[in-house]
Amino acid sequence: GKSFSINASSIIAKQNGFTTYGIAPTNKVKADLGTTDIGKDNAFTVQAFNIGIQNNKIHLDEKSIVFLDESSMVDTRTFHDLMQNIDRTGAKLVLIGDSNQISAVGAGQTLTEYLQDSEITKHKENFAILDEITRQKDSVSLEIAKSTSLANVYRNGNVDELKESGEHIKKAFQLLEDNGRMHLCETSEQKLNMLVHDYMADDKPCNEKLALASLNKSVDAINTAIQDERLKKGQLSEQSLSNGDKDFHVGDRIILKENIKDKEQGYSNG
Repeated sequence: GKSFSINASSIIAKQNGFTTYGIAPTNKVKADLGTTDIGKDNAFTVQAFNIGIQNNKIHLDEKSIVFLDESSMVDTRTFHDLMQNIDRTGAKLVLIGDSNQISAVGAGQTLTEYLQDSEITKHKENFAILDEITRQKDSVSLEIAKSTSLANVYRNGNVDELKESGEHIKKAFQLLEDNGRMHLCETSEQKLNMLVHDYMADDKPCNEKLALASLNKSVDAINTAIQDERLKKGQLSEQSLSNGDKDFHVGDRIILKENIKDKEQGYSNG
């Protein structure tokens, strides 16, 4: 995958006398880059990286390589500042991302525009497409992942046509149904009970399984139902506190809905 590729590229670059940096639009991805060969001291958010260069706290030169992960999420203005910093110092910028994933909150879709610019794409030696899926292990999951992957379509230039038709999504749902991985329920209550049953029947630890929903009220209902079932089975700590609305047990995972940045407590935005 891309993390493996970034890690290997950084190792090779350092062996040849280069200094490597990892930058990303969010703190979460920045932290992930810090676990690679790049190291946490050379991992930054894009905004912090630009500010560091402008304040002479980060020094780039022609022996510097900057890996920008999740580049589709970077808006045009931030991209412009970054490109100016890169161009002025003679460093090399490597973009990693997928234009079909989450786009920038700010204006512009710079990565998409790059991929559609014939003056850029004609230099095929500057592009690499990761088309081998390694995350899914069993054959059914792998086939479903391949059906929604656009790697091969990128090469044929028919991405927009395929997305318009939605054929890849239809195929994925058909595979789910054919392999017994999609179940239709007549009521919301039946659906919730089935989901909780399947979650509890899976013996993986909680940090290795996930229940998803499209609405916040559905998320709350699922979390409450699973938490109640875990409490019945003695899977929760007896130590808890309440905010008057919900009970929180020692060891629970808590998501903060407001931006809080406190390094001493281990909190970070993004």
